[in-house]
Amino acid sequence: MYCCQSFENYVLRAGTNGISIVLCSGPKNLQFAMQYRVVSDGMDLEKEMPVISSLQGGITLIATVRVLFCPFCGTELSKIIESYQEQFNELALLHRGISQ
Repeated sequence: MYCCQSFENYVLRAGTNGISIVLCSGPKNLQFAMQYRVVSDGMDLEKEMPVISSLQGGITLIATVRVLFCPFCGTELSKIIESYQEQFNELALLHRGISQ
C-alpha cells in the first residue's frame, strides 16, 4: 500500500514526538504531510520562547508541511492514494485528530 518501507515507518509514527507522516483531509482530496512534534517538558521556555513562557503546563509544538512526493523514494503520493483510496480514507479518519 505504501511506496517504500521508510514512508510506512513514518506513517506508523503519526501522533508521536519527533518526525512523522500524517494523512490529512484536504478541501477536495487526501494529502500527506510531514509533521514534527515536541513536548516542552524539560525545555527552558523562559529562555527559548519568552512569549509563551507564562503559560502553565506542558506545551506541544507542532509543525506540519504538506508533501506531494515521498521524501525517501520520490514517488508521487497522489498516485498511491488513488490506488488505495478506501484504505487511505480509513487512515485519514484515524489521523483526523493529529493532522490538524
